[in-house]
Amino acid sequence: MRYLFLLLGPETEAEASAKMARALAGRREVLGPRHADTLYSATQLALLLQDQGKVAEAEPLLRETRDSYVAVN
Repeated sequence: MRYLFLLLGPETEAEASAKMARALAGRREVLGPRHADTLYSATQLALLLQDQGKVAEAEPLLRETRDSYVAVN
């Protein structure tokens, strides 16, 4: 999922991160914030944002995900 934008082309990179953000919101709503699939989606979105140079957006998401992994395990 992280490299979805590579399949779609560089002009849709922003669209890919927006779709990933919507998917993450849906997983949080349906599965809960600490479900393994939700945490995976959050990590992948954060890494995509980091790859896009949006470190300020990625960092809090990575921290939140790390804290959730620690709490679950």
